[in-house]
Amino acid sequence: MAEPTEIHGKLTVESGTFVKAERDSDLTDVSAGDWVNAFDSASKDNESEFSDGEFTPDKGGYYEIVAAVDFRNTSEGDELDVRIRDVDNSDTLEQQRFAAVEGNNFPSYSFVVQLTGGTTYEVQARNADSEFDISSSFTTGAIRRCLIQ
Repeated sequence: MAEPTEIHGKLTVESGTFVKAERDSDLTDVSAGDWVNAFDSASKDNESEFSDGEFTPDKGGYYEIVAAVDFRNTSEGDELDVRIRDVDNSDTLEQQRFAAVEGNNFPSYSFVVQLTGGTTYEVQARNADSEFDISSSFTTGAIRRCLIQ
């Protein structure tokens, strides 16, 4: 990635990390409490940092990660979680929870996290309470490196 340059008091950025992550295939009959990757592909990945559901940033810094997960076959009150997981160190960086209504749920989660260059991360989802499905229909997300560090 090119470093930002200042021209006449204005900051110009030539490129930066942007990943439009998606789920190409449905997940069905996932056991309660099991973590699964929310995304399995990317339709846009300008720095080639996303592969097979994993994101490995070239540069460290703060990143905005947005995930909308299409949970199916949930029960009233189920706890629907999404987390950012450091694969290399088996750590959860951040986790957010959404309380489900019966049927299908489409919660959106937003994180700003500090990531380390060269370390592999996953955006994972689970239903903590019941067996569930994740539909590829509306599961989507974005990973962007924050311009101001």
